[in-house]
Amino acid sequence: MKILDPRFGLFVGDSDSCALERLKYGEKLPGKGFSPEDLSLILSPSGWRGVFASSEDDDSGEPAERMLWAAMAMAGAAAEYFSAFSGKPTILVGCDARPTGPAICEIFLRVFLALGIPCEYLFITPAPEIMAAARNRRECGGFCYISASHNPIGHNGVKLGRQDGGVLPGIEAAPIIQRVKDILASPEELDRLRESAGRVDSHQLEALFQQVSDAQNRASRIYSAFSGSVVFDTYPDKKSALQESLKKMPLGVVGELNGSARGVSIDREFMEDLGLRVRLYNSRPGEILHAILPEGESLEPCSMLLQESWREDPAFLLGYVPDNDGDRGNIVYIDPDDGRGHILQAQEVFALTCLSELACARMFGKGGNTPQAVVVNGPSSLRINEIAESFGAKLFRAEVGEANVVSLARRLRNEGFTVRILGEGSNGGTITHPSAVRDPLNTLMALVKLLRLQDADGKTPGQLWFELRGETPPVSGSLALSHILESLPKYQTTPTGEARAKYRVPAGSHNLLKSRYESVFTERWGARPDILNSLGISAYRFVNYEGTERREGPGNRSGEGRGGFSVEFLNDKGQAKAFVWMRGSGTEPVFRLMADVPGDREDNEVTLLEWHRGILDAAIESGA
Repeated sequence: MKILDPRFGLFVGDSDSCALERLKYGEKLPGKGFSPEDLSLILSPSGWRGVFASSEDDDSGEPAERMLWAAMAMAGAAAEYFSAFSGKPTILVGCDARPTGPAICEIFLRVFLALGIPCEYLFITPAPEIMAAARNRRECGGFCYISASHNPIGHNGVKLGRQDGGVLPGIEAAPIIQRVKDILASPEELDRLRESAGRVDSHQLEALFQQVSDAQNRASRIYSAFSGSVVFDTYPDKKSALQESLKKMPLGVVGELNGSARGVSIDREFMEDLGLRVRLYNSRPGEILHAILPEGESLEPCSMLLQESWREDPAFLLGYVPDNDGDRGNIVYIDPDDGRGHILQAQEVFALTCLSELACARMFGKGGNTPQAVVVNGPSSLRINEIAESFGAKLFRAEVGEANVVSLARRLRNEGFTVRILGEGSNGGTITHPSAVRDPLNTLMALVKLLRLQDADGKTPGQLWFELRGETPPVSGSLALSHILESLPKYQTTPTGEARAKYRVPAGSHNLLKSRYESVFTERWGARPDILNSLGISAYRFVNYEGTERREGPGNRSGEGRGGFSVEFLNDKGQAKAFVWMRGSGTEPVFRLMADVPGDREDNEVTLLEWHRGILDAAIESGA
């Protein structure tokens, strides 16, 4: 029976038409099975992904046949993992708004049902919502989310997590990844999975499809309540204070959702309940109108919509654009001085949310002697160090990857730290405790609180920031994001999306290349760029990031040395004032590069990055 969702008329599934019927075991399945390389699969703790359609731009909704085998192996490995749980808790299954999602979800549901794993189907739902639902329902044991996040429309993939609401840490993900590889390599295991999944009673599947609306509504209620506890940090008086402030000083938000999963979520209701004025555009899931990655040109439509809204109503000052699974949302804003929409850079987004949450903790926290900490990834700008120091918070860095910063934050909490704000500054990904995933709603609300939340004396977190810097703050109501941006510590940081942030490397050992880089760097230290001398730089240190670990010193790496690598430039007090960074891509033969240097001069970042690239050139040549 073909089932459509009642809200948008979208295809949920057909219990009488099995996606597995396209898998005819025999000639098309190699005798040795598949390897991840055969299918161009990326299997990492942060998620599994590949091009599941016929091409990365294919929006037909028909997965390529060989990728159905990949989905089968992933489902089998996930089912084995979840079946080991005692008590057989319910596993939530959902997807973003990509066209291949329903077919992949069907395979997962069939495999789970075949192995007796209780499951519930949310169909299209944003990643933060399914994760919040898994975290806050006692009968749930975890989630399986089909998504490729910000990648092009033909991509897809899988994220697994348990009931803590975050993706699995690397130590738990590693054996599941190995099982995916083992199943792919075994035609016999693939065929057994196909046969057992194909025998699932269609009535069981139909029941899951029929109950999608109820499952979505239940998840939305949980997500709304959980989001309130995240945004207001268990202090209900902060919510009422913000509602009162917004009555006196209105604020409007434009969302350009680009056909993402956030179109089925709580955004409008949550924000309007607080008193925000809200306009959402392109909110029908699946109608993807521009590139999914919310950077650069993809933010221009929202910028223009925000400008138009501001001209009609000057309260509209903020806008956001999510990626397809709705766990990342980059920001545009109005500068009232020029009346134009502007795009926040990823590092600026994280800096502002970090500032807001630390200021709120100072103004509204319970006090006490618990030390504050902020956790970021290796390539986050040193600007965050200065912001954290302004509030007396200590900063810690982990390897790139959401799972790494979340795991490090958990460890620090166990050691006695309060970690309210964490994330990946290099891509603007903000995670606000107790959430364990990026969420544009939390990011937006941090900016709203920064501008509008008032204490008993009428002071906002934004005004507190100016006072901490010894500056006179603008009057409440006239404070705009542009004013706070201008007050941030000045740094020039390589944008991750620029071509010069990529460096093609020959195949070979990352560890060996980094060792050669260290040797060349040491030889060239005496001829360092003048910009470093002008900053009072007198020394340097090599730093390697592996998972949650920061390892200082040359050669201090383990295994293949594929983690992040940084050179920090130190003043005579041993403080890092600038850095260069690199990390090998897991998807292509390139290193991602970055330079971060204080000041207003963009050419200083360019100079430092070129010096960094030159050392890499020499390191590669030395091994030729």
